[in-house]
Amino acid sequence: AEEKKKFEELANALPQIVYTARPDSYVDWYNDWWYEYLGLPRGTTWDDAGTAPMHPDDAKVTSEVWPRTVAAGLPFHMEQRFRRGDGQYRWHLVRAVPIKDAQGRVVKYVGANTDIHDHKRALEELVDERALRERFTNALTHDLRNPITAAKMATQLLLRQAKDPPAVERHARRILGAIDRADHMIGDLLDANRIKAGERLPLRIEALDLAQVARQTVEDLNLSHGERILLSAPSACEGHWSAEALR
Repeated sequence: AEEKKKFEELANALPQIVYTARPDSYVDWYNDWWYEYLGLPRGTTWDDAGTAPMHPDDAKVTSEVWPRTVAAGLPFHMEQRFRRGDGQYRWHLVRAVPIKDAQGRVVKYVGANTDIHDHKRALEELVDERALRERFTNALTHDLRNPITAAKMATQLLLRQAKDPPAVERHARRILGAIDRADHMIGDLLDANRIKAGERLPLRIEALDLAQVARQTVEDLNLSHGERILLSAPSACEGHWSAEALR
């Protein structure tokens, strides 16, 4: 009795959920933090039908796994969601170990629930951020080939028409334009390292003619793939967009 009292005093001093269970898997004691955390009256258990402190999905799995684990005398390990006093379901790492007598029989289980919600969400955001960065980088790397190819083709035409000044100037401007776009894309690739999940990508919005953006894009494509695309834009389509992103 004295040892039990000392254990309960120590467990009640911890800002963590601590509990004990009988060999039949019934949780017979919770420390004070369990009730303070849940904001529920004393006597509330994890499978209480009236208050349902555990997330229904997790409670269904636990009701099958927990008794089976105790019956086998094995340590229990699971992630579960509990409804905090503010109504938010939060993830916990739930662990319980068997206490056995000299004959190896389980006489008690002692367990603890650790709130890992913030840590778990941070890990998920890191995974999402990495996937977003990879998609963004792969897309930019693919698109980067277009201005490079356009610059290459324009250079070849420039060499062939070196004696035609208007053609030289036209192709030179295409090369410069393609190099500028490639330079912006490289900058975007560098910025990709700063992408965070849930954040918006910066766009430079400016007044422009959408038809002109389309013409420049088609010119680059036709340089790379031949005269396969015909654009009909008899009038301007003015507005505010990000020309680089649209290309």
